[in-house]
Amino acid sequence: GINAEYGVNGAFRCLGSPQHLKNKYGSGYTMEVKIRSEGDIQGVKSLVQSSFPGAVVKEEHKTKIYFAIPLHGLSLRTLFQQIESHKQAFHIEDYSISQTTLEDVFISFAKDQGDAI
Repeated sequence: GINAEYGVNGAFRCLGSPQHLKNKYGSGYTMEVKIRSEGDIQGVKSLVQSSFPGAVVKEEHKTKIYFAIPLHGLSLRTLFQQIESHKQAFHIEDYSISQTTLEDVFISFAKDQGDAI
């Protein structure tokens, strides 16, 4: 397999496959939710933040919200079940859940590097 390595401030930081690095250093999931109207945004935000402790809004647009959801023993099954069970009540048209990207991992390393200076 392909291995990636990354250094911070000239020091070796990590080595492993992209999936290994995402599992070890990733912060959880990213969830994108598309709703029918702007009026439903607050309800969806409350639902996600109360259902998944530590969830934060990364971006918010008229009818789309992007959440960062930490792992904390959370399974994808639980995420999907929770959203599916509230889909109609909160007028959720579409949603997607993805793992933290390798780019997100490297950005967090870069932030660490900036904090260390």
